[in-house]
Amino acid sequence: MKPRCAIFLSTYNGGEYLEQQIDSILNQKDIEVNLMIRDDGSTDNTLEIIGRYSEDPRIRISSGANMGHGQSFCMLMYSSDDSYDCYAFADQDDIWDEDKIIAGWNAMKKVDGPSLYFCSQRIIDERGEILGEDTSLGRIIKCTKYSASKTNLIRGCTMIWNKKMHSELLGHKPDINRIREHDIWVSWIAMCVGKVIFDDTSHMGYRQISSSTSPGAHKKGILSFFHKMQVMKYVWIKWSGLKYEYAEEIEKCFPDIKLATCHYKNDLRSILELFFSKKYNEGVPLKWRLMSDLMLVMGRL
Repeated sequence: MKPRCAIFLSTYNGGEYLEQQIDSILNQKDIEVNLMIRDDGSTDNTLEIIGRYSEDPRIRISSGANMGHGQSFCMLMYSSDDSYDCYAFADQDDIWDEDKIIAGWNAMKKVDGPSLYFCSQRIIDERGEILGEDTSLGRIIKCTKYSASKTNLIRGCTMIWNKKMHSELLGHKPDINRIREHDIWVSWIAMCVGKVIFDDTSHMGYRQISSSTSPGAHKKGILSFFHKMQVMKYVWIKWSGLKYEYAEEIEKCFPDIKLATCHYKNDLRSILELFFSKKYNEGVPLKWRLMSDLMLVMGRL
């Protein structure tokens, strides 16, 4: 009997690549696919494309007002029960290999308790041509529930988790309005309660869109420099605030875990602990540590 997998796909104006991704998900081998799609207020042809699959019994479709991708994914995840063998997130513009889910399932079968698996990924362009391999993902495997606050954690599109992990997620539901990045929440919970498994083999293509432009890309000279500084400060403040909110939600779910990340804004001792304590820096690459500490400082200004 094939393992049953619930796959959560949140869409938003993703019409250009969506059909290719849905087909790659439905083409998973040795897995009973149950694809749950929520459209997050698209204004392009995304709903039309999704509608073409409405008669497929493997797919459940819903839509709603735009709430942001993190909350939309959480809406899907927390509306599912723990009756499936495994669970996964899917981004709308990637392409999965046919063995993506079964590879994760086979790795997690060896673990008795809650487990979360993630794999490496190929970087592809708009045409699906391979640009390279992302070899950086496995570095966070040495992080802990404490040092997780200093990393970007695991990309949702690479994640698969088992039934026991899903039961933990259902039992530790946060205030979804505070969860702007679903993958940070799931990976942090996994580091608190279970085993995290990394597969250095790529089982998917992660699409990079060259048309994406960063704020201020059209500004020049000194104006560009000052604009970039403003953007960077905004990102730092947003990032530190996001980690602060997540840490508060983690403490609510696990009262025995005291996180300095919750208290650094008002407590000098906590910020020094974040900077220098081994507990909060274990497994975190030096570059990430420095960036994280700088962001926390900027978030206080």
